[in-house]
Amino acid sequence: MNRRFNFGLFSVAASCVVFVCMCTADRLSGPGTGSETTNGIVATIRYQNGAPASFSTVKIRPAAFLQDTASSGVLRSAAVIDTLTDSLGRFSIPDFQGQGEYAAEIIDTSKSQGALLKIKPESDSLGDFGVVFLNPLSAISGTIDRSGIPNSAAVYVQVFGLDKVKRIDSTTGNFTIDKLAMGSYSLHVFSSLASFIPQTIENITVVSAAPATIDTIRLVSVATWQNAKSVYLNTTPSGADVTTDIYRFPVLCRLTTDNFDFLTARTHGEDVRFVKTDNTPLSYQIERWDASAGVAEIWVSVDTVFGNNATQHFTMLWGNSDAADASNGGAVFDTGMGFQGVWHMSDTDGVSCLDATNNHYDGVLYAMSKASMASGAIGGAQTFDGATNYIVMSNTADSKLNFPQGGRYSVSAWVYDEALDNGYHCIVSKSNQQYGLQVNNQNTWQFFEFENKQGWASTEAPASALAWKYVVGERSGTKQYIYVDGVLADSSIILTADGSDRYTSDNVCVGKRPSETNRWWSGMIDEVRICSWAHGPGWIKLCYMNQKQSDALVTYK
Repeated sequence: MNRRFNFGLFSVAASCVVFVCMCTADRLSGPGTGSETTNGIVATIRYQNGAPASFSTVKIRPAAFLQDTASSGVLRSAAVIDTLTDSLGRFSIPDFQGQGEYAAEIIDTSKSQGALLKIKPESDSLGDFGVVFLNPLSAISGTIDRSGIPNSAAVYVQVFGLDKVKRIDSTTGNFTIDKLAMGSYSLHVFSSLASFIPQTIENITVVSAAPATIDTIRLVSVATWQNAKSVYLNTTPSGADVTTDIYRFPVLCRLTTDNFDFLTARTHGEDVRFVKTDNTPLSYQIERWDASAGVAEIWVSVDTVFGNNATQHFTMLWGNSDAADASNGGAVFDTGMGFQGVWHMSDTDGVSCLDATNNHYDGVLYAMSKASMASGAIGGAQTFDGATNYIVMSNTADSKLNFPQGGRYSVSAWVYDEALDNGYHCIVSKSNQQYGLQVNNQNTWQFFEFENKQGWASTEAPASALAWKYVVGERSGTKQYIYVDGVLADSSIILTADGSDRYTSDNVCVGKRPSETNRWWSGMIDEVRICSWAHGPGWIKLCYMNQKQSDALVTYK
C-alpha cells in the first residue's frame, strides 16, 4: 500500500524530472520593480528505442490545477497550455509566461506511453529538458468511505496538475485513475456537499505498468468540529502594506487568551484545522501549543496571499475529540517550494533543534541545555553565551544547502545581539569560504558569499543591539541583497580579496564559525531559514509584518 496522507496542500513531482529553478510571483527583476517573468521551455521526447515520439500530446498545467467537474462550481481553474511534439519529437514554448510550479504531461495514446515533468520557471531563462524518454502508462486505484455522505451526493477524485477527474462508484466507493505516466502524484478528494472537508493524498508513486493502490479515504463533515473562527489577512496600507500577490506563504497565527479559549480545544491542539472558504484544507504546523500559559504559534500554508486586500480570510476549526494531530511541518515548509532548512529554534529538550522540512537537517546542540531556551521573537528561541555554545545542522555538508557560487538562495533569521563590540559574530554559516550571515568588525549586519580565488563578496547594513531584528541575505546570480526588518538595506557588493579556494565541506553552523572556535554569537537566535531561491522584497516584507510582535497581517473574527 502506498499512501501518505496530509490534511493540506499538494505536491506534484516526477521520478524523471529536470529542475529549471524556482520563482514565485514576487520574484522580480530587481528590488522594488514589478516586471512579468519571461521563460522558455524546450524538450525532445523519444521512445525507449530512441525513436522520436512524433505528434505526442503535451499538456502543461500549474501544479495547483484541478480539472473541473460538471456538478461543482467551487473548484479551481487556471491558465493551461496544450501543444504537440513535432515530427522529430520536439516541443518548444519560447515565451512561457509562468510563475511557480507547473506539471507537464506528455502522452502518446496510440502506444500507451508517457512522461511527467516538473517545471519551475526561472526569470528570463530557457528551461532545456534535453531528451525525455516515454514509459508505459499506469494507474492509481483506491476506495472512498462514503459513511455519512448521502447517496445523492457525488464524490470526486482529481489529480493535481492534470486534466483528470473521476466520480467514484456510489455503491462500492471504488475508483481508478488510469493513463498516468511514471512519477509521483497528489490527489484531491471532495464531495459535492461543501460541508465535507476535502482531503489531499500526497506523494503517490506510480511505476510503469504497475498500478498503485492507496488506503481507504474517509471524508469528514465540518459539523464534527464544534468551534470556528475566521482568520483575516490584511495586506492593505492599514495592515502589512504589501501590494503583490505572494504564493505558498507560511502565515504565522499567534493564539493567546485574548483571541482563543484553550479550554475548548484538545490538550495539545490535536483537533485544530484550517480550511479555505470552500472547506479545502490548508496545511499547518504547530510550533508551540502551551494551553497552561495560554499561548500558541501555528504556521499555516496559504496558497495565495493577495496584495492590497483586507477581505481575504480562511477558517480555523477546533473542538473535535476524535480528531488526530495533523500538524505537518514538511507540508508547510515544502522543499519543492524552496524551503531547504527551517529551524524554529523552539525545541525544549536542550539537545536537538529540529528541521521543519522533510530534509530533516536536524541540529545538534553543543554546550547548551534546557536553560538555553528563552522567549523568542516567535515562540521559543535559543540563547548563545558568546564563548562556548553553538548548533551544528546534521548532514548539511553535502546537501541541498550546498549552493553553487553565484547561485540563487537566501539565509534569514530573527536575532537579538547582546554584544556589538567591533568583533565578528556568526549567526549562521556554511563555511567562511562559502556563505553566511553575521555581524562583522564594523558592527554591521553582513551577508557574504565567498568567490573562488577572489574573496568575500559582502553586502552590509548597520547593526543594532538589545532588540529583535529580522535579517535576510539573498544571493541572486551576480546580485546580492541584505534586508533588515523587511526593508532592503543595501544591494552593493564589497569584495575583500583572497586567493583561497572555495570550501564547501562544512556543515551549516549556527552561533559560531563552522569548523573553528571563533566568531561566537552572544544573544538569541530564532527562526533560521535557508531557502533555495531569492524571495524578493514583497515576500520578505510580508514575513516581517506577519512575524513581528505587533503582527500587522493577521486578525481574528
